[in-house]
Amino acid sequence: MPLSTAYSVAEAFEQRCDLNDSFRQAPVFYSAYGVSVVVAITFVLIAAGVATIGYLSALSVGPASIIVPFVATSPSLGGLAGIAFLREGATRRQLAGIALGLAAIVLLAREP
Repeated sequence: MPLSTAYSVAEAFEQRCDLNDSFRQAPVFYSAYGVSVVVAITFVLIAAGVATIGYLSALSVGPASIIVPFVATSPSLGGLAGIAFLREGATRRQLAGIALGLAAIVLLAREP
């Protein structure tokens, strides 16, 4: 993503944009690339921090036997998101795995 952003910015300013060029030959390209990398890293670190705080907060108020498996559903939810929003195909085995993973959360969350 940062590389395509750098190309777009350099082309918008009608500047040279080639990875084979030096910084002196393509300063706009390399500056845009550096800034976009820093911005992307910042967003990722902020998101990771928020996710960690949320996870630890959930562990402080709920039992780990429910919270940890619930957090582990991210592959199942990612698979469902891919099927629903990105129109990715899924085999019966994959759908069964997603269903079993989500069913396990329901069973773990129920009171005995």
